[in-house]
Amino acid sequence: MLVYVVLNLPPKTLSNGWGDQVSEKTHDFLKALASPARQRIRLLFSQGAELSVSEVAEQAGIGQSTVSEQLTLLRRGGIVTSRREGKIVLYRRP
Repeated sequence: MLVYVVLNLPPKTLSNGWGDQVSEKTHDFLKALASPARQRIRLLFSQGAELSVSEVAEQAGIGQSTVSEQLTLLRRGGIVTSRREGKIVLYRRP
């Protein structure tokens, strides 16, 4: 697994509870990795697949609304990217 750290510090930072500051991008990245459901979804993209929400839901065995929410968090964390093809949004690794 490739892990990278986002070094661009936005103007806002978040406290991690110990007085240290974490950039919002880093927080989003770490949050994207924190859930077993998001990890399962992330594995679907490990071989370079490009999938729609319904395909991810079917392959991961998770409801479409949950998958949509999880993909939003993964996109904000920089784990997946998306592109629109007509009415369908396709997700893949960056």
